[in-house]
Amino acid sequence: MKKLTLVFVSAMLSIVVLSQEKTLFDGKLHNGGYGAFFTKIGAINGSTGVFMGGQGSWILNHKLALGGKGYALISPFDVKGLDNIKMEFGCWGGLIEYIIASDNVIHLNMNTMIGAGGVKYSVKDYRNDHSEIDYTEDAVFVIEPGIDAEINIHKNFRIGLGVYYRIVSGVDYADLTNTDLNGISGQITLKFGAF
Repeated sequence: MKKLTLVFVSAMLSIVVLSQEKTLFDGKLHNGGYGAFFTKIGAINGSTGVFMGGQGSWILNHKLALGGKGYALISPFDVKGLDNIKMEFGCWGGLIEYIIASDNVIHLNMNTMIGAGGVKYSVKDYRNDHSEIDYTEDAVFVIEPGIDAEINIHKNFRIGLGVYYRIVSGVDYADLTNTDLNGISGQITLKFGAF
């Protein structure tokens, strides 16, 4: 009976040793980082807008990245019903990313930006419009989850192709709602760094 108990205990200890839990920060900690530029095209206020921006992150163990991101609408468009007025939009915030199989030539990156932004109406041509209208910027809250397929071009250069969805709250214009600024977009990202 003692031998059977000893064999059983030994087997259980072996299973415990062999089934060590794997964690995000297991063993030696690897640090990296990157800077990136991106362009996105997507829906905003019933139209298609072109956005440009940048982002950067500190990368831990090739899996988790923490940083920041910001972008602005570079194709302001006319506001329906208002002559000589254009709408502008921009946002910035913290960025968290989870990178899946970073060493594979093509891999996935799931990320979310959480931050603030601003929307405003402004005069398109000041030479033709000197009216005294309040064009102050309206601050909004923005959260934007997304997923990228990243391609490792070089050890220090990656290209990401992704899909994002912008969720905005806090819009306080009479003729503009949160839903008008929500929208899906496609994004291409050029990343440079130590991954």
